[in-house]
Amino acid sequence: MKPLNYISSVVLSVIAAAAAASADTLVLNAGDTLFGEFIKISDGALFFRTHLAGKVIVPTDEVESLSAEREVTIALADGRRTSGRLVLDAGVAHVIKADGTDHALELGAIAAARPRTEAESPPAPSLELEAADNGLHGAWETGVHWHTGDDDYADLFARLALRSESERCVFWADAFVERADTEVFPRWFLAGAEWHLLSDRRRYPVIGLAVERDTDKALAARGDLTVGLGRTFAANGRQELRGDVGLNAETAHYDAQTRWGDELSWLRSDRRKDRQRLNLRLGLRYARAMLGNGQISGRVSLYPSLTDWGNLHARSESSVVFPFGQRLSLKLHVLLDYEGEPEFDGLDRWRTSIGASVLWGF
Repeated sequence: MKPLNYISSVVLSVIAAAAAASADTLVLNAGDTLFGEFIKISDGALFFRTHLAGKVIVPTDEVESLSAEREVTIALADGRRTSGRLVLDAGVAHVIKADGTDHALELGAIAAARPRTEAESPPAPSLELEAADNGLHGAWETGVHWHTGDDDYADLFARLALRSESERCVFWADAFVERADTEVFPRWFLAGAEWHLLSDRRRYPVIGLAVERDTDKALAARGDLTVGLGRTFAANGRQELRGDVGLNAETAHYDAQTRWGDELSWLRSDRRKDRQRLNLRLGLRYARAMLGNGQISGRVSLYPSLTDWGNLHARSESSVVFPFGQRLSLKLHVLLDYEGEPEFDGLDRWRTSIGASVLWGF
């Protein structure tokens, strides 16, 4: 096994080195190093994107260094313009021209900067440097998880996560599917989308949609809609913390056959149930950089029922991501579900999923 382990280490090292070499690199005064894509400098802040945390905004006085691979268009505070590869080092901006010459200037002299596109000619005096950043970015994840609850088993799963952030809206979408068993497909499916409409930087409307299928809980299908208000408590290059409160309308269809099959479900006179509820939704979303370019993140959602007093549905997911390149990462997650009043007797209130996967950002 030692030769195989050695070969694997070499291959991963080569992949990581190649990916990091093609990425922009941002180092903060606090010591954190981020790999990804330089977006722009504007109003004394540097905008940077990684596939882990999405877009991060850092005051320029908290930047230790930046190395941008693409040529950058720069507007100076005195009205002059220039372009070249941008390297920041200890408060000094170096503009490196195509012929290799290095023009140094104070970072505070830069009014705005952004990467040039391939089709763009050298900047005109009226060039707008504040173009909106609304690109869609995501991550594909596949791995194995161990599930405990009504049944204990290990199974394969796949997941797709998307995120888009602009000046006016933050969008998340997530879809999780477990490998099918021999009877039904899918055994467990969970998908959702959420929009934070940033009317201002601290408080904003929140809209969310979700669908779910969970045959272990005899849940054939469930859908819900959430409308509420959110608040940003922290959003910078090192951490993100958002909370929200709102109303959640839920409709669900349960079928005992998806859980017990034909052998036992025919014994139940109430094997099919439909349920509609109005819930309060309390949500918390968090992320924090750790160990250089790693990240710990998660989300907690509580759904106390307003129409079925005393019942509570809750879901929590925490994950740790360890990058080994610009796009590839190792991810570990823990997902907890709680249903205060299961629809059928004999079903467990708790469901736990512990998983490991490889994540590819794009």
